[in-house]
Amino acid sequence: EDQRAASPPASLRFKIPWAHLGILADGVMAAALSPTYRHLLSVSLHTRSLSANLLTQADATLYLLGQLVRLDRLNADPALPVLGWSLRVALEVFLLLVLLAVGMLSIRRRPALAFGILWFFLFLAPTNSLLPRLDVANDRQLYLPMLGPVWLLVWWVGHLLPRQSVVPLAILACGSLLLVGATRHRNLVYADEITFWLDVTRKSPHNARAFNNLGYAYAVQARNADAERAFQRALKLNPHNVRAGVNLRLLRE
Repeated sequence: EDQRAASPPASLRFKIPWAHLGILADGVMAAALSPTYRHLLSVSLHTRSLSANLLTQADATLYLLGQLVRLDRLNADPALPVLGWSLRVALEVFLLLVLLAVGMLSIRRRPALAFGILWFFLFLAPTNSLLPRLDVANDRQLYLPMLGPVWLLVWWVGHLLPRQSVVPLAILACGSLLLVGATRHRNLVYADEITFWLDVTRKSPHNARAFNNLGYAYAVQARNADAERAFQRALKLNPHNVRAGVNLRLLRE
């Protein structure tokens, strides 16, 4: 049988989803007409240059990729730095370009691999690519992009390992138990404000905002000595942290 006869016509293969594009255009227009979104865009464009943001986001993207496996380093407020050109950043940019190239070149011959890689980059792009952010990256930006790598892992376990074997099920069971344990451990961090911000300051000891928030949490619990030390630490890390300065003065008064 002629295999070409079963191929869909060109009009179906290259059909443009006009309805989806129309919804997207309406969303862009609504954002453009909103004073709030125009203000956010103005702040973003004045935060840092495009080149500095791309280099910074290359480092941030690899950080977020690492968060998929470094379950002990989950951090609600990592306060990643703004970076310029360096050997480390150049290697990170090269690695990301290689991953993107693998994803693009695999679309026809290895669509599963392409789907897992490109899903991650596509859904991370709106928050971590061209437009600068005041916070370079946060773990919550992984919620949707992580579905690509997770799906790829499950596909690999189900299709590349022997099907007439308990090995795939054993791997999935062990992985599920690991994630359940990690989720329970992570939930303990959210027990209260002090525990939460202590976790952030341990993982990001350079984060002045985290120390200010920790100090505020201590102050609410009337742990004044601990609060003062936290506010002082925040001011040492960032002497221009107005909130920490005001909080420290209010605490002493």
